[in-house]
Amino acid sequence: MGSGLLRGTSPDVVVKCVTSMHLSRNRPPRNHEQGLIITLVAVFMLFVIGAMAALSVDVVTLYTARSEAQLAARGSSRRGCLDQLNH
Repeated sequence: MGSGLLRGTSPDVVVKCVTSMHLSRNRPPRNHEQGLIITLVAVFMLFVIGAMAALSVDVVTLYTARSEAQLAARGSSRRGCLDQLNH
């Protein structure tokens, strides 16, 4: 009783399959691809850090515009009150 996957398969095919799996594990490393992952990670991190910097600049710009608008509104309301009191 063999397993369901190898049932009805000739022994020669099984030996070839096992031999090819064994040889594929022992193949030499690909030297021309060495360091590729670290390069890709570094480029990706540059994009992420750039996006975070752009977002922080946008947030600071929004807070600055909000505070300037609030100061202008307070100044104009004080001026309006002073004009009402003087007339």
